[in-house]
Amino acid sequence: EIFEDHAVRGLPALELEALQAHALAVGRLAAALVERPQREDGFVAGLLHDLGRLVLLAELPDQCQAALVRAAAERCPLQVAEAEVLGTTHAEVGGYLLGLWGLPYPIIEAVASHHAPARVACAALGLVGAVHVADALVHETRPGATVGAGPDAIDLGYLAAVGATAELAGWRELAREQLGAAER
Repeated sequence: EIFEDHAVRGLPALELEALQAHALAVGRLAAALVERPQREDGFVAGLLHDLGRLVLLAELPDQCQAALVRAAAERCPLQVAEAEVLGTTHAEVGGYLLGLWGLPYPIIEAVASHHAPARVACAALGLVGAVHVADALVHETRPGATVGAGPDAIDLGYLAAVGATAELAGWRELAREQLGAAER
């Protein structure tokens, strides 16, 4: 329903379609990265991970544009520019909204921390890590993106801390396969 909201209707159709496609790709990949009992939550968290972007675009379009311009000019992650311009990030706004809606805490946590998975103490990848990795890998597969670099890079320190560094190459291949299948 958020994509149908009157406040985001002013966004270019291609931008909304790109956000929807990204959300679906992250949801599918996050579901594939977690253990079977968490797959549904992985899909939902991945699907909703950028909900805060839509809220911010709808409610604070000028500030969002300023954050986008700043991120591009400084080559920094969008969430860093959002924090500087807005005082919060799309991840935090999305997590807050999902909390108001009463979604399960693991989904809220994954959405709120998908750019900063190390904020959540985990011994294994878990839902937060799966959404973080899935989001970064989907960004990596964009045309012209640099694998393992750029503002949407995977937090390798986090992966090492949860003992998942060895899985990264396989996850990259899975992301390429999934996204290639979706394009056909």
